Amino acid sequence: MYILWTNHPYDKSKNGTKQDVPRSVWESAKTYGQAELVTEPRPRYGSTEWMEARQAASRELNPQPRTDPRVEWGIKIGTFNKRPAITASCSNPNCNRNFRYEGPTFKVAGGRKVPLSLDFIVFTHSCGYAFPENVPAQVVEEYRKAYAGGNFLLTPDESKMHAALAQPGDSNKRVDLVAIGYVEKGQLEF
Repeated sequence: MYILWTNHPYDKSKNGTKQDVPRSVWESAKTYGQAELVTEPRPRYGSTEWMEARQAASRELNPQPRTDPRVEWGIKIGTFNKRPAITASCSNPNCNRNFRYEGPTFKVAGGRKVPLSLDFIVFTHSCGYAFPENVPAQVVEEYRKAYAGGNFLLTPDESKMHAALAQPGDSNKRVDLVAIGYVEKGQLEF
């Protein structure tokens, strides 16, 4: 229903304006003498006048311009374990997605370190507004430098996990944690 507000119930600045409302709103407004039904013809659907009226109504409902959300990437150092991490968060206040990656920057193959491609690190927005974004190359390089330069402390849970991995198994052989890339040489003492 297309109505003309004569005595808007809570926003007096809308008096004298026209608005498209559901039938239930029109019936309520008519009962309380707050609006009149507009009988003049409305702009034809899809016409330039119709589009201008829709844009004006949209501007009225959403006065602030919409900005595209940005992903803010960074490198943060842990306060307890001194381990670097790649972090990301969305600038959209409705997107409650935060991201953290503390993994290795290399893999061990044939007894030597091979750089690990970190292009699998992807930030996915929970707000659904933007496409998933890969970690920028500059952030990856900063992370590689921070990760390569540190002797990190292990949390109690991590040290228990590494100790369990280093226990001899059924074959009575220990897992070589350095060879498989879990830790640096000399980082763990058993």
